[in-house]
Amino acid sequence: MPRFSDLPREIQADILDCLVVDKTSLTTTDRRCLLSPMRVNTFWFNHTADILWNNTSKLESTFTALDTVYRRQLYVSKIPYLKLHTSRIHLDRYQDLNFLSFKRLALRGYHQGILPFLQPNLEIFEFRCNFRLSSHEVNQMILNQHPDLVDSQTFGRFLSIRSLRVLSVGYMVPTPLLSAALSVDGTNSPTQLQKLVLRGLETLSLPHELDHFLRACTSLRILEMHYREYGPKPLGQEVNIPAVLKSLSALTYLEYFRLDHDLTGDIVEECLKGGDASFRRLRHLAIKGETATLSYFLSLPMQSLTRLDLVVGDPFHHICPCIAQIHCLTDIHLKIGVDRHSPRYNEKFRPGPNDWEGTREDLNALSALKNLQTLSIGPSNINLAIPWLTDDYFIKWVTNFPDLLNICLEWECPLTFASVVALSKSHPRLRQCKLLWTQELGDWNDLPSPQFVDLQHLGLSLVMNFDRSNIREFVTKFIKHPSSMSTCTLFRERGFDPDGNLIVEEADETYVVRLDAKAAAT
Repeated sequence: MPRFSDLPREIQADILDCLVVDKTSLTTTDRRCLLSPMRVNTFWFNHTADILWNNTSKLESTFTALDTVYRRQLYVSKIPYLKLHTSRIHLDRYQDLNFLSFKRLALRGYHQGILPFLQPNLEIFEFRCNFRLSSHEVNQMILNQHPDLVDSQTFGRFLSIRSLRVLSVGYMVPTPLLSAALSVDGTNSPTQLQKLVLRGLETLSLPHELDHFLRACTSLRILEMHYREYGPKPLGQEVNIPAVLKSLSALTYLEYFRLDHDLTGDIVEECLKGGDASFRRLRHLAIKGETATLSYFLSLPMQSLTRLDLVVGDPFHHICPCIAQIHCLTDIHLKIGVDRHSPRYNEKFRPGPNDWEGTREDLNALSALKNLQTLSIGPSNINLAIPWLTDDYFIKWVTNFPDLLNICLEWECPLTFASVVALSKSHPRLRQCKLLWTQELGDWNDLPSPQFVDLQHLGLSLVMNFDRSNIREFVTKFIKHPSSMSTCTLFRERGFDPDGNLIVEEADETYVVRLDAKAAAT
């Protein structure tokens, strides 16, 4: 946190107005004692930026007081993070200023005159468009009012900053502007970039520019490609995933790769066959798609992979044996189900009972992952169930993971409270325990107390016939150290259809009970 004394005097005065009634009675010693321990968050730096850049009547009196270059330089030298929301800024006020502490710049729209922010110590550059315009309006705005942003040389100067490590491009960025941002030549090669975040369909519609750009990022460690499949597609823009996957072959230092686009068919095998060197250093992988396509991806040599975020779009297939091939995994976050926005499924798709039923082969395969610390398996618009799972089998199975700290299993199963007690004995330092079952707690006063010593979150879903007025007394069974547990969640039953099948709906406040467990122990 920044020191209070680093803020400009006007901002210090604003803070003091909130702390004391009469500032005039403060002596120099009083002021020093009051301010010495204070730390401030980034809000005050953003507030400083607002005073400096935004043309707002509320701050006009303070702004006009900055009548000397010295005073303006005093302000900008304290700003590490500048977020510009409007193009209505005073260009003549900052042309020759030096941003001594400047590390991060975020543009939230179209801005004229961004070149003064090309400071040599800039490390993070974010560009997003948080408002919707037609393509014609956008093009007219860029061509007529903001010519420097559509010029590739402008972005080339950004990419030439040697200290720049992170580049983030948001949603709704017009194609001409995005094309300029990804333009690379011999003078602005982004070899220093370590993290690249690209959002939206527009990025995937420029395969040539993106391929050229990625191949130039020889030091890239983190690549995130966010993508929303819902909503209207911009006219004339098509997704070209093969070109994106082929460009990964040049990223030999990649440690984190996220791709939100649905991977289907033989696309991975066709694009990555013989070019898997980029995944040998991979530590974190987040992908989604069909089982067969993801299975090939997981078969690539990824001996350094420790975290896997997987969304499997086949509710009737099983991916666990493929996951078990990666023995170095410590964290698994698996979602099984369907994407309602995917063209592979009808918009009227509705979950049915036991859409995905886990098998012994699934659980036995995961038993090979002895280093697991986090195991999370949940549904995506379907119902998961393991109707054959017993307390004895479950307890024997979890003993395969001696280092387990977080377990979240959102599948319907006939486990009882005895499994929770046994789990507390085999894994007393578990931090998160979340299970989905359809059990009645009965006379919970007679239930044994689990032996967790560091439990921070407890989640027991679909608990039936439980009076919420008893929740505080019930939670005290789990609290050995009141300072540890933070929340407890009990999802009560939703009900059953005429055939006796459980109705799974989105959690509603009427069915969810959350509490501060620390208060429950007091």
